[in-house]
Formats: sequence, C-alpha cells, structure tokens
Amino acid sequence: MRPELATVIANVGMDQFDVYTYNTWVVAQKFFNFCMHGSFDGIGQFYMNSRYHDWSIAHEVRLVLERRANRTMSDKKTIDNFLRDFSCIIITGCSSGIGRALLTRIENSDTPALVFNLSRTEPETISKDLKFTHLTCDLSQPTEIQEVVSRLQNLIPRTGRILLVNNSGFGAYGEFPAPDLNHTLKMIEVNVSAPVQLTGLLWDRLKSQGGQVANIASLAGYQPTPLISTYAATKAFLLHWSIALDAESKKYGVRCVAVCPGPVSTNFSKAAGLNGPTGLGGQSAEICAEEALKSMALNRPHWITGWKNRWLGFFSARLPKAWAAAIGLRMIQKLKLDRFRH
Repeated sequence: MRPELATVIANVGMDQFDVYTYNTWVVAQKFFNFCMHGSFDGIGQFYMNSRYHDWSIAHEVRLVLERRANRTMSDKKTIDNFLRDFSCIIITGCSSGIGRALLTRIENSDTPALVFNLSRTEPETISKDLKFTHLTCDLSQPTEIQEVVSRLQNLIPRTGRILLVNNSGFGAYGEFPAPDLNHTLKMIEVNVSAPVQLTGLLWDRLKSQGGQVANIASLAGYQPTPLISTYAATKAFLLHWSIALDAESKKYGVRCVAVCPGPVSTNFSKAAGLNGPTGLGGQSAEICAEEALKSMALNRPHWITGWKNRWLGFFSARLPKAWAAAIGLRMIQKLKLDRFRH
C-alpha cells in the first residue's frame, strides 16, 4: 500500500481500508499521469491493470485520451493547412534550436512553398522534397541584410501569400554590459534591428500579396528582468512592436504574431555565456515549435508557449514593474547561474 495512504488510515483509525477507494485513487493518479505525460498507446495496458469495478473510471479515461488524440490530430491538420497556404516561407536562423524545429515541422507538412533560410550557417540534412534555399547572411550587419533581400526579391513568387519568421536571436547573462559592450550591441542588432529591417524591406510585398510576420520573442519580454536586462528588453520590443503592427496591418491582409517561449532546450545558454546546459528544464524545441505554429495558424497576436509559462507571464505582467524586477532578480540569483559561466 502507498505510504501516504497508510498514514491516512493510521490517522483515522481504520482497521480495514476500503479497497475500492484505494483502487479509485490509483486509477485517478494513472489518469492524471496519462494526461500530463502519457501516450494513447498505453491505454491497453492501462485497462489490463485496472480492476473490473474500476471499469467506469477507466472508460472515462479512455474517452479523455481519445479526445486528446483527436485534438492532436486536429492541431496537426490545422498547422499543415496553414503552412500549405503560403507560396513562400522565409525564416531566420533555422540551423539549430527553435528555428530548426520549425523547419523540420515545415518539412513534414508537405507544403509546396519555397522555403528560405537566412543565417550564417546552413541547416543539415534537409529533405529533398522541400523546395529549400539557404542564403548566407550575418543578421548583425545591415548591409548584408540589404543585399540578401535584394536577392530574395527576385526569388519570391509574384503571387501567393508570404510567411516571414524572425527567429534569430541570442542573449547574455550577467550585470550590464556583461560579457562586454560589443556583445550587447550586437545582440540589439540581431534581436531588434534585423527583424525591423527585414520586415520593412519586405513590407510592400507582404501588403501586396498578403501573409504573416511571426516574431519569436520571449516570456522575458513581459517584465523587466535583471541579469538578462538587455535581452529581456529586446524581446519586450519585439512583443509590443508585433502587437501594434498586427493592429495596423490587418486591413492589408497581413497578420503579425509574437511567439513568447519560456526556457527551451537550445544553444541559447552557450550564446549567453554559460558553459553548458543549466539543468533548468523547459520545453523541447519541437514542442515549442508545434505550439508556435498553432498560434500562428490561429492568428493570435501574442502567445506564450507552455501552460506554466502562461501562468507566470499572466501574473508577472500585472505586477508593478519595480516589484517584478526585484522579484526577478531574487529568483535568478537563487538559480546560481554564475557557476555555469565561462
């Protein structure tokens, strides 16, 4: 018997615990675990492990899991149809992390669109069925962005909707201006200036052909965040710029979406000056990308990926800014990230 149940029995003085209540508790716990972490494949074993008098509960579990499976299939269809609706998809920084996960999902959608990656590094192992072109570009250099867009203008189809995903970005950890001022200024160029310049240079094509601009912002953009202050500020800019731009551009058939992930398993830690994974957890890049594409398909002006992150964003955005900064500083200090620094 579970220790926690034995404690309950001792406290209430029961000589014999109700077996049905115990089994119901176990089944309910299994049900919760299935909903949070399980897969539909386990339902058969779940039935085998359930007692006959637990059948009604197991039946409810089955209905919930079936609804979950149907919802997953519906989400997949929604995303596939969304991606197939474009004649051209442009992504920055899809050689790793969230960008690579987005590209993989695009590959799996069977979209007929021309797909372009703008970054310094070309992604590996691209499907031969994807109409993919890599255009080398250092997004911290405005002149290179100007040149690559000039090439793009001749490659983008003259008809059909355009999807632009401003995904590239990096951060830094430590008291300003750590690690150094040049790193901080380059971060502003990549995280802020590049999306604005790229979107602006393609804006006439977007308005004439229709489409969407998706900006990968961050949960950190919802509040002032010490020790990653400049990074958080760049993401706050992307968040508010996207929402305002969406309000302006609807009349032209162009929508703008700000996707705001929390911690994600990517190369972000290394770029931020940390010497490896911090063990802080978070979403996988694949799950984040799937949720991001769903929010883009639904034209949500802004969306935080991960339900825990949404709760955190909801409350932190409503605190007085000075309180949010003070609480954020204390929380980040408790993580003791300095031990991971180079």
